[in-house]
Amino acid sequence: MTSLPFVTHADDQVQDQDNPAKASEETLEHALKTGETKNFYRREIENMGWQITSVNYDKPDYVEYEIVKGDDSYEVQIDFDTNSSKATKVDVTVTRTPYLPAWFSFFRN
Repeated sequence: MTSLPFVTHADDQVQDQDNPAKASEETLEHALKTGETKNFYRREIENMGWQITSVNYDKPDYVEYEIVKGDDSYEVQIDFDTNSSKATKVDVTVTRTPYLPAWFSFFRN
């Protein structure tokens, strides 16, 4: 009989430490929970030390921010219910490729 590997939540934390961009993305998504108004999200992003560098869209039912902190850059997309003005969906995606070594450019050319 073969045994299956035992996987714990600690394994996920190790993987996140290996991929800081993924960890930051998850931290942002957790902090920017649904059910809040636009003012909450702008304030929360800034309180977490992020700078909003661009507002790509600002409509009653949707807002999209480009945010930066150090070398990290993300796009935050938030859908709002037009009746309550509260967020129904929050997506955070990486918009900047992590640093690649100089020798990597050889393969891109």
